[in-house]
Amino acid sequence: MRNKAILSWTATILWMATIFLLSHQPATDSSQLSLGVLDFLLQSLSAIAPQVEMHADILHTVVRKGAHFGAYFILGILMLNGLRQVGSKGAGAAVLALCICFLYAITDEIHQLFIPGRSGQFTDVLIDTAGAAAGIGIFSLILHFFWKKT
Repeated sequence: MRNKAILSWTATILWMATIFLLSHQPATDSSQLSLGVLDFLLQSLSAIAPQVEMHADILHTVVRKGAHFGAYFILGILMLNGLRQVGSKGAGAAVLALCICFLYAITDEIHQLFIPGRSGQFTDVLIDTAGAAAGIGIFSLILHFFWKKT
């Protein structure tokens, strides 16, 4: 049990560090990364549906905000799993995991205020928190329906 808890919290902390490092990128580097993803998506979508008009600016926003949602979706799962490994169970664990993710999202946006070209946005905190809530919710449903003993 102890090894599972250490592994769970190590994964959680490493993921939080990854979010921090991505947030620490200056705006130019961050844009370069998302533009690379956008280029891949545009090429893939035009190959699949060449007749559909693509709006790169809208898709770029979806990619950037989707990255927020996805990163915190994973964090929510890792956070809830970590809390469960140290004995926190049920709705209380889910609420605690969500609160921690929300607070981390706030600190992440504050951190970005000090990075060249970046800004902290409350809408990003909401997107992050929604991602964490979705991850926690889906993980909780999986636990409930597939691992009833936990």
